Amino acid sequence: MRRWLSSLRCLGARSDADGGPVGVTASSFNMVSLEPPLMRWSVARRAYSYVSFAAASHFAVHVLDAAHRGPSDRFSRASTDKFADLRWEIGMGGVPVLPGMAATFECEAEHRYDGGDHLIMVGRVVRLTIPAVAEAPLLFHRGRYAALAQDEILATGRAAGANTSAMLCPACRTGDLMTSSH
Repeated sequence: MRRWLSSLRCLGARSDADGGPVGVTASSFNMVSLEPPLMRWSVARRAYSYVSFAAASHFAVHVLDAAHRGPSDRFSRASTDKFADLRWEIGMGGVPVLPGMAATFECEAEHRYDGGDHLIMVGRVVRLTIPAVAEAPLLFHRGRYAALAQDEILATGRAAGANTSAMLCPACRTGDLMTSSH
């Protein structure tokens, strides 16, 4: 899997032990469904925060851009307080949300599946936050950070955000997903 180019995400949830924030860096993430909006990721059963994520009712997926190597490094190491000295807010379901990310999916845990040495988590996206302009993604390849050639980077967030914003309520643009009851 080291030869697989992937973008990186930091995930956050509440600790089952003390209610504090827990986090992990992951490259496993993809959309499962647009209606309803479902996404999935997986957490290693040996991860320090595995028990918290396995029991979490909500979690947040922070898509990282090239400026976010610091959070990626921090969340990839085993430690008890990955949110120490970071600015964060309380999101849907009480999850820790890092502001200023390339995108943030706040999710309600919907399904959990056995995936061998990982637990596969499927979440219903309840809030999506995207910036007005997209930066270059934070990529990982062969065990280290990687970058796209400058001419391959999509320069504007309008094109990248256009597909995503179609899922947002066009009237209020609050970031809440549009549903039949909205």
